[in-house]
Amino acid sequence: DLGDAINVIGSMLQTNPVLTTMVLSQNKFGDKGAAALGNALKTNSTLKKLDLCTCKIGPEKGKALGEGLEVNQALTSLDLSYNNLTDTIYTTHAHVMGASKAVGDTVRYEGRHKTVIGVNNIHLKLEPDLAGVNAIANALKSNKGLTSLDLSGNHVGLEGGKALAEALKVNEGLTSLSLANNALCGVEREFGTYDPSGVTALADALKVNNKLTSLNLYNNHIKLDGANALAEALKVNKVLTMLQVSGNEMEDEGREALLTAVDERTGFVLGI
Repeated sequence: DLGDAINVIGSMLQTNPVLTTMVLSQNKFGDKGAAALGNALKTNSTLKKLDLCTCKIGPEKGKALGEGLEVNQALTSLDLSYNNLTDTIYTTHAHVMGASKAVGDTVRYEGRHKTVIGVNNIHLKLEPDLAGVNAIANALKSNKGLTSLDLSGNHVGLEGGKALAEALKVNEGLTSLSLANNALCGVEREFGTYDPSGVTALADALKVNNKLTSLNLYNNHIKLDGANALAEALKVNKVLTMLQVSGNEMEDEGREALLTAVDERTGFVLGI
C-alpha cells in the first residue's frame, strides 16, 4: 500500500527528466494519488512505460488517469490490467444492506449506494461505473503516443466495449490492445444476458482502424455471431497481424469463418 507516497511519486514525475519506466503493480493508492499521477502525465515528457497492474484503481482513479492520457503524448505502454476499472461488484446478500435486493433496487455496499443488476439465491451483481473506461476511451481519440494498452480483467462489459470501439475508429497510435476477460458480450459468471454488440462494435472499428496490429479478446463469451462479425472485419482490415479469441464459445463454424478470413494472410497469428 503506497498511501501518501504516491503523491510524492506523482510530484516527482512532473519534473523528472530521466525516468522512462515505472512499475507500481500490486500496490494500492487513493484518489489523491491517482489524481497526482494523472496530473503528472499531463506534464511529463520522458516516461515511456507505466505498469499499474492490479492496483485497485477503480472508476474515479481511472478517470484521473484518462484525463492525464488525453494530454500526454510521451507514454507508449500502459498496463491497467486487473483493476476493476468499472467497480463491478459480485457479493453475497449478507454483505449488502437494503430492504429489498431485487434487480433494480438501490442497496448500500461498503458505504456506497449501488443498483442491483443481477441476483440469484447466493450472490448479487451491482451496477458498474463506466467513468474510468469512458475517460480512457475518450483519451484514445486524441492520444497518438500510446502504442500498447492492456485493459484485461476490468469488467469493461459491452457498453465499455462500445466506447473503446468508437475510440479505435479514430485512434492513430495504438498497435496493441488487450481486452481479455472483460465480459464484452454482457455475460460474466452466472449473470447477464448474451449480447454481441460490444464485439460487433469492435469488429466495425477494425474495418476502419489502420494502426492496430494485435488484439486480444480471450475469454469474452463470444459466440458464433461475434465470430462472424470479426471474420468479416478481417476481410477488410489488412493491418492486424494477431487476433486472440481462444476461451470463447464460437462453435466450429465461427472458428472456420475466422480461419478462412485469414487463410491467405502470411504470418497472421490467430489464437482460437
